[in-house]
Amino acid sequence: MEPIRPPSERLTRPPVSRCRRVGLVVFGLLTVGYGLLVMSLRPGVLATVAVLAGVAELGLGLWAISSPGRELLLLVNLIGIYLIIAGVDAIVAAVTGERSDERAQAAADPAR
Repeated sequence: MEPIRPPSERLTRPPVSRCRRVGLVVFGLLTVGYGLLVMSLRPGVLATVAVLAGVAELGLGLWAISSPGRELLLLVNLIGIYLIIAGVDAIVAAVTGERSDERAQAAADPAR
C-alpha cells in the first residue's frame, strides 16, 4: 500500500486531449438538442423517439457489459449529474414553493 502524500507530491491527471473536449461539447449539444426535440413533439412521434432512445440504451448497455471498468466510471459520472440536477430542482422548489411534479402537472393542464 502506498503511503499518503501531500497534495503537492501527488500525481496529477494527464491533460484532457482536444479531441475528447470536442467530443464532450458535441455530446452536450446533442443532449440539449434531444431535450428540446422531445419537448416539442406530439405523442405519436414521441413514441418513435422513445423506441430509438431504447435502442441506443440497449447498445450502451451491451458496451457497458464488455468494459466494466469504463462502465463504473460512467455510472459514477451519471449519478453525479443526476444529483446536480436534483439539487438545482430542490433549490428552485424551495425558492418558488412548488415541487417539480406540481410544475409538470401545471404544464400538462393549461386550464389550471
